[in-house]
Amino acid sequence: MKYYSVNRLFDFDFYHSKLSFLSWFNEPFGNNLKISAKHIKVRKDAEPNKTGNDVEIENTCLSFYDFKIEKIKLIKRPKNEEYNGEQLTVYTGDKAYSVFQNELKNTFSVVRITYNNSGYELRALGKNSYFSVIFTFSDFESEWDDPSETAWYELNQTYKNQLTLGTPIGNISIDSTVTFPDENVYHLSENTDDLTVSVGLNYHGSEYWGYGKDYEWLDAFADLQKKLPDGFTIRCCLTCRHGNTCPFGNLPGEFFCTKDLDIKQKNDLFFCTGDDNERKKRSRYYSYFCNDYAEQSKDYFTYNDYLYYLKS
Repeated sequence: MKYYSVNRLFDFDFYHSKLSFLSWFNEPFGNNLKISAKHIKVRKDAEPNKTGNDVEIENTCLSFYDFKIEKIKLIKRPKNEEYNGEQLTVYTGDKAYSVFQNELKNTFSVVRITYNNSGYELRALGKNSYFSVIFTFSDFESEWDDPSETAWYELNQTYKNQLTLGTPIGNISIDSTVTFPDENVYHLSENTDDLTVSVGLNYHGSEYWGYGKDYEWLDAFADLQKKLPDGFTIRCCLTCRHGNTCPFGNLPGEFFCTKDLDIKQKNDLFFCTGDDNERKKRSRYYSYFCNDYAEQSKDYFTYNDYLYYLKS
């Protein structure tokens, strides 16, 4: 069965979708652009969607008629560059079209699309850059087959909290997002290789994301740390020397502070995480930060695999 959306761009959630170039075409207007979109989501309130949930389309074609670019801003962020601010370049005219087409040919991941009086703004992560493009169009259409599955975030939980980030100019608090499979998804899934934990933050307009599969999020945070610029460190209970997981089990995002104890092995944690009063006293949320924070080190025992994932 075929589904259609005409002049309803916001029927779709483009977050984390992959866009790539197909062609320019000239009928019925000039500057008509055809784009391939993978992993795009159709919102539950979109007219063609009768499922009651946001659903994901594996692949579809988006056509923009009379497509015009006002400007594109390109921010390059080399990984090993000393931190001195991002390299921002603004393009207009024919050069803007050329730069945008090049990003499409390399395929990019969408952060978001918004609308204001100037037109639409697309923000995305390209192969070597973060960019935003202001554009307009006269008409839009899309066509797709039956959606393959319920959108991944319908089966996930999302936490939004402030994280402390160590930077070359000192500690700062920054918004962060952790998205992880519902506990029942972990228990019921036959193949946990398909499950993904993602943790992300936005610093001065640049988004950084880490991904993993660990139920306690440790590999996802380690992946995020590896992607941050030099001199930037995530400082919270999850990454702290004193932040231990529980040998008996713990909730996602739950860690236990042992800054007043000398923990040398797993057995040292049995009482302080097994006794109800001790457990309540030491339980911390993953994002918590205090002045006793210390980075994990191979010279100190921490019942927490963050350092292992960071070094692997």
